[in-house]
Amino acid sequence: MSLQWRRFQFFETSEVKEEGSASTPIQLSPKYDLACCTSGHGTMVFGDNEGNIHLLGRDLKPASFKAFEVKVDRVFQLTSQNILLAVGEDKLANQQHKLIQLKMWFLDKEDKNGGPLLVRIQKIFPSKNIEESPVTALAAVDDMTHVAVGLENGSVILYRGDLMRDRIQNRHSVLVADSKAKVTALYFRGSGKQTMLYVVTTKEAYYYFTAAKIETLVSLKDGNLTCSTLNGDQDLVLGYQEAIFFTLGDDNGPCYGIDGVKHCLAWFRGYLVLVSTDPTASAPVHRLQVYDLKNRFIAFSDTFPEIKCLLCEFGSIFAVTGDRKVIQLKEKDTQTKLDMLFKKNLFVIAINLASSNDFDESLVIDIYRKFGDHLYAKGDYDSAVDQYVKTIGRLEPSYIIRKFLDVQRTQNLTQYLQALHEKHLASSDHTTLLLNCYTKLKDSAHLDAFIKDPSLHFDIDTAINVLRQAEFYDHALSLALRHQHHAHYLTIQIDDRKAYGSALEYLWTLPFEQCREHIITYGKVLVTNLPEQATELMKELCTRYTPRKRAETGKSETLVPQQAAASGESALSSAFSQLMRMGTNQTPESSTPTPASAAAAPEVVVPTQRADPEDFIYVFVTQPSWLMVFLEYVISRNPEQATELVNNTLLELYLSDSASDVAIRQEKRIKALKLLQSSKAFTLNHALLLCQLHQFPEGTLLLNERLNLHAEVLNVHIRAHDHRNIVETCKRFGKPELWMMALQYFATTSTDCNSMIKEVLEHIDRQDLLPPLKVIEILSQNPSISLDIVKDFVLKRLEQDQKVMLEDEKKIASFREETQHMRQEIRELRSTAKIFQNQKCSDCTNPLQAPSTHFLCGHSFHQRCIPDEKECPKCAHTNSKTEALKSEMQRNATNHELFLQRLKVGGFATVTEYFGHGIFQTAPGE
Repeated sequence: MSLQWRRFQFFETSEVKEEGSASTPIQLSPKYDLACCTSGHGTMVFGDNEGNIHLLGRDLKPASFKAFEVKVDRVFQLTSQNILLAVGEDKLANQQHKLIQLKMWFLDKEDKNGGPLLVRIQKIFPSKNIEESPVTALAAVDDMTHVAVGLENGSVILYRGDLMRDRIQNRHSVLVADSKAKVTALYFRGSGKQTMLYVVTTKEAYYYFTAAKIETLVSLKDGNLTCSTLNGDQDLVLGYQEAIFFTLGDDNGPCYGIDGVKHCLAWFRGYLVLVSTDPTASAPVHRLQVYDLKNRFIAFSDTFPEIKCLLCEFGSIFAVTGDRKVIQLKEKDTQTKLDMLFKKNLFVIAINLASSNDFDESLVIDIYRKFGDHLYAKGDYDSAVDQYVKTIGRLEPSYIIRKFLDVQRTQNLTQYLQALHEKHLASSDHTTLLLNCYTKLKDSAHLDAFIKDPSLHFDIDTAINVLRQAEFYDHALSLALRHQHHAHYLTIQIDDRKAYGSALEYLWTLPFEQCREHIITYGKVLVTNLPEQATELMKELCTRYTPRKRAETGKSETLVPQQAAASGESALSSAFSQLMRMGTNQTPESSTPTPASAAAAPEVVVPTQRADPEDFIYVFVTQPSWLMVFLEYVISRNPEQATELVNNTLLELYLSDSASDVAIRQEKRIKALKLLQSSKAFTLNHALLLCQLHQFPEGTLLLNERLNLHAEVLNVHIRAHDHRNIVETCKRFGKPELWMMALQYFATTSTDCNSMIKEVLEHIDRQDLLPPLKVIEILSQNPSISLDIVKDFVLKRLEQDQKVMLEDEKKIASFREETQHMRQEIRELRSTAKIFQNQKCSDCTNPLQAPSTHFLCGHSFHQRCIPDEKECPKCAHTNSKTEALKSEMQRNATNHELFLQRLKVGGFATVTEYFGHGIFQTAPGE
């Protein structure tokens, strides 16, 4: 059976050389045979038949010391402490009898001779109660609470207590139940109360529970036992001639058929190390083999003349040959082993090797990739995909996808992309590619399973778009319904299937905000094809929209193909209905509530949401008549929604109606006027322009008045030759320019309007708007107007002017007299002495006393009564005003811009004012 195992050389062998020599190997106990060996806490220990113990440390330098006087029977080293236990024979003083003792050394401490420090000695047979027999096995627990010694007669001596402090509670001799077979090995497993002792003899193996008062004997395996060891899980490994047996705690485990006589077993990093001989060979030699039992291959195999003992320490395997030389087996590095497997295309073994040894995941993935590449090169595409699937998450998917883009490899590509989605690592591009594969393969079954699998996560938008492009509309609709992608559902129904009725039904079931958004997007197409139904939906959105349930549509949930084609309805109506029931966790039977349940359910009042009608105006671009119906309905139900845009649009619809029926057109004009009169929410300039373009004078007049364009109102009546309204408009607004416009119109008209002219002249005269000459000039344009019409106006104005002239002459005479008087006073002040005869102070009215101050203006003051002797307090205010006025006139004399502005307004009056104030006089020195 061993021939079925693959063989590799994953270990390198070398002889341990003496220090300072590259060719001379070390030789343990060259004069004496080795009797036993052990390893543990960083040291390999060997005992010979002359009582010597040989130590081999990490530096592989041998050291020896005398441990027993006669021989060393067994050695044992603790793994957690640098303590060595050994059983051997010593001579009694002055006697020829031999004394078998257990000794304990601290290897990291030295005695006075430079050897390890001996700390304990315990007699094995202190009394005749225990039958003496050669010691054949030794074991101890790391905490030194249990030490077991196995004898050739099958007995086991168990020490319990604290051997470190020489506190041994008792010694217990355990005899073999059946035959007194030689004990070949002892192993402790566990600690404390769970401590178990394995006992291996030449015929059987059994274990004790050492914590029990009466130890329980349980036999594990009967047969010809030659060797044993413990694996990494502390399970017992037994070597029989026909096979290797494992135990699992207290039960039998797996068995491996390996032929040959087993001499030695060891466990190294998951490997089973075996030394065996072939009994059929003519010249028996020891074969050293390292087995990887998990992956079922031999990691190393070589023959030696004889191997005395086998140890695993320092990350290597050490074998001591019959001539006491030490052979070291060092495992090759991981990459080297994998390269060996890759060269032989043994990728399965490489993967198993990497997985069982907990190699880095990236390394394992790289092996899968190489394995896949190997299978792909061989043409085994199905198996290659299986390996590539295992690289998902580490290897870039594009590396694999490029290999299977050929049409013939679509099935393999589909398998890989499915796995990519199952591990939730697919992008939208991968989803697109997978769906394209399904559509190319016409694989509806897998396509249905893919889009209905709730555990898969993929880009829904991408999936729907791909299905649409491939014309798998049913699948695309199903996917859109399941994931509530309303835009995709409506696009498919409207653009692809032209099922406008189904789209409207679906819109009726959506919540308010979603319905509003989608009707804005698709409303133009729906209004074009189903104007009445679409308009009804928008009416509800702007007033009192309530989503409908599918059952309320009143239509059959299942349509045969002919019915669906004829009505334009979706073939997925039934699916949609089922999905709506699923969304409310209702079965078809429970979708309609019973009267009792309906009565018990409390009524929930939800605030009404209303859409803005402005959002829907543009969707009626091809159906203006339905837009009129829509806006009239909304305004009638909710007047507050009559915004400027809504009113402007409705006004334009009324005025631009091209109906041939005069009655209908008149009716629209009446509605337009009522709209203008009932609402002020208009863009007035826009509305005025509409009225003017469509020749709607009633609206034009109304809007001109709102805009305070009174001249335009008058022009409307002038163009209509409506004499009475011309005069009434001037009276109503009373603006001078309106009367002037009216006079200008009547002066140029050819009709008889003398009475109107007289009425206009009365208002012009009353408001003194025009001089008589200007009026005569205007009226002279019409030769049919006689002088009698303006005679009264001219005479009245001449009389008024005569009166004004007389008043002006009186003012002139007064100003001249006053001026003459002022000039006389100035001459007197310049040429004649001024006599002051005031007896009282002009301020305090007390009699004047010196010192006093007299001013030319005639006022006299006590000096104490005036703050400033330079100016008369009584005349200071008048003088300051005069000076300010003079300064202002001087400034105005150079302010030409101000003069031009006033000249435009006042004309000749401004010139006379400036001349009268002396502003035009030449400055001194000019």
